[in-house]
Amino acid sequence: MSSEGESDDVDDTAEVDAIAALGVGSAVCPEGFTIEATLMPFGDLTQQNALIGKAVLFKWNGAPLPPADFGWYLGWVKKRATPAEIARVKKETGDEVNFMVSYSNRETNDRLPFFFEHTAKWAEEAEVSLGLTADVWGPTAKWVVVTPPGDYQRPKMPKRNKGGGKGKKKKE
Repeated sequence: MSSEGESDDVDDTAEVDAIAALGVGSAVCPEGFTIEATLMPFGDLTQQNALIGKAVLFKWNGAPLPPADFGWYLGWVKKRATPAEIARVKKETGDEVNFMVSYSNRETNDRLPFFFEHTAKWAEEAEVSLGLTADVWGPTAKWVVVTPPGDYQRPKMPKRNKGGGKGKKKKE
């Protein structure tokens, strides 16, 4: 049974989120990166697939991040979202997605993988399904393609032991 006070709390939270979302300004690149001034041709599947491997800034101004962490985050387009992923996200959130973007704790100050239900202690990287479409492209919209400086090296992710923490015994 919910009370009117609980409803007011939900309304207040939504209002705080909305105000924080409006406070996220235009895209600002990490040092040395540049925003590509125009979106590459984005009409057909071949043109869209040219986005794979590119660095992007995506404006996070809603869930799963708390309002204090709203902002633009650097990620890398890994692959197209699978039909199963597209259907799952559509069912869960109603969002349209088309690409999987990889975010690293080392490039997001431990924000994104952590908030995607991965603890920052072990999840160095998370792939997130996003809608990278021409209608929401631009430095005042939702996402932009960025060019890293020529000497930029993405942080190396430590190798995880996939064997449950126990190494193989050496044969004697």
